[in-house]
Amino acid sequence: MACLIKPQADLLIREIDILLDSLYQSNPQLEIRESTLREYDLRKIKDPDLTKLLNDWKSELEALKVLKLSLAFEPNEMILQKLWSWANQNISKNIILDIESDPSLVAGAIVTWNGHYRDYSYRGTLATNIFDQIWKALINS
Repeated sequence: MACLIKPQADLLIREIDILLDSLYQSNPQLEIRESTLREYDLRKIKDPDLTKLLNDWKSELEALKVLKLSLAFEPNEMILQKLWSWANQNISKNIILDIESDPSLVAGAIVTWNGHYRDYSYRGTLATNIFDQIWKALINS
């Protein structure tokens, strides 16, 4: 499976809904990406019950767990693939990345997984250090 990020999964679910809605139309106008149609055609060969096929596919996507990462930069495809591969091997096989770019983090990342939030950014460390320095200066003056 290729790296899947949340906006892609959301789009794919919308496209599956379009396909479901179009099953009983005589000449449907489909606004669906070519890659989705290719995957649909491959799945259709294995399962001729199209309604079941599409609902199962949608359920698979909705069952994926979300790993939310806030990064200090906008990751390119190679970095996304490496993040996804690492998460897939070390956290869960059924994972989707929800990536947010936040330059105020300075460096590092904020990670949210299964309701747990961890700030591994430099912003948190920097703010704590500055607060500590100000507090010490006020106490010593």
